[in-house]
Amino acid sequence: MMNPVIKIFILLLLTLATNRFVYADEVIITTEFTPSAVNPGNNEFVNTTPISGFCQTNANTAYCRAGNVTIATNLSARNRVLNFNSTSLRDQLYQRIDNGWRIVTLYDRGSRKQITATFRITAVFTRFVTRTGWDKDKFSVGGLSPVGGCERATSLSSSTVYDFGWIHPGPGLECYKKVPDVNVNDITISPISIGYELRSLSPMSLPNGNYEGSISYFVGNNNAIDLGNATYSDDELKITIRTTIKHDFKVEHTSSQKVMLEPQGGWDTVIGSGSYEVPLRAQSTFALTASAPFSLYLECEHNQLGNCALQKEGSDETVPVIISVTMPQMRNIITGESVTDMVLPMRQNHMPSFNLEPTQFNNAASSTVQFKINGPDSRKMITQPGTTWKGAVTLVFDADLPFASQ
Repeated sequence: MMNPVIKIFILLLLTLATNRFVYADEVIITTEFTPSAVNPGNNEFVNTTPISGFCQTNANTAYCRAGNVTIATNLSARNRVLNFNSTSLRDQLYQRIDNGWRIVTLYDRGSRKQITATFRITAVFTRFVTRTGWDKDKFSVGGLSPVGGCERATSLSSSTVYDFGWIHPGPGLECYKKVPDVNVNDITISPISIGYELRSLSPMSLPNGNYEGSISYFVGNNNAIDLGNATYSDDELKITIRTTIKHDFKVEHTSSQKVMLEPQGGWDTVIGSGSYEVPLRAQSTFALTASAPFSLYLECEHNQLGNCALQKEGSDETVPVIISVTMPQMRNIITGESVTDMVLPMRQNHMPSFNLEPTQFNNAASSTVQFKINGPDSRKMITQPGTTWKGAVTLVFDADLPFASQ
């Protein structure tokens, strides 16, 4: 008896998973921003990136002479077609750029603070190169007055090279221009450069520091950066933004740096009155421009019991001086109180926490320093007629200002 043979067939299915590699180009942009109490409405970051791309090689064009900048990318494209008879706009001179404002978060690694800014691409410049050649006289009009809402920035042509740039004033514009009687299919686009804007949402509230963050745009056919039908070198453009925030801070004397402490009404009110415990006072003024937090403390030539002091000439005898400040439009961050007759600590009693901040744009605000010797302490001086008491006091403004680093 034969045993039945059981045949089992196993269908083994192998699935090969393939990952799509994303090639990204990175551009590093450096900027700085100085929130200004003089011009609080200014919210634009200033470019400090070396000019590259179109404005580096064509600095004499009107666009570049007007102070605009271009930043070169490493993006390129090949197999670009220009076909006057094509019904596809993307076979003409063509740009569609996602140039709406994008929010970008920037971080300061040292302080761990973060800020937000808004970024947008404002213009795109390209160089079309062909081996075939074209009639440059016909081609040169191609970049003039593009259709779709873009504005011509510039155009330069030769028999094999065409440089042009378009400004994108509004978001999502699809712009094109037909080139008469041109039919070429071997175009390489390189280099590609951009213009940009970077703005702050709330300029006066930005903390000082050195910040970095990035924003990305997909590149290619029907993506955020689309320069027409072509084979693109990269799928993505990553823009890394590095910026330094530097607030205004300035202190200027507006009165004499020497003060004389006297009784209210002058010494004539004390002489012969029999009163020996009379407060002695003096005042000095300064102008303060500040848009960033700071601390304030004293350095004293002489001190007594945690206060600055005056010392009698020819003796070690001292009397304490209470020193306070009044600064309009300033508040104590910890207590929320306005800075009115605020007693100042000495350096050794000072905790550097940048505990004072402007409540509004503080431009050359008139501020006062008050000096006072209380009555019981002044008795020591008044009962020694003919003596001289002196001391030097320094007000130290410790502002939260950054050192630039790259």
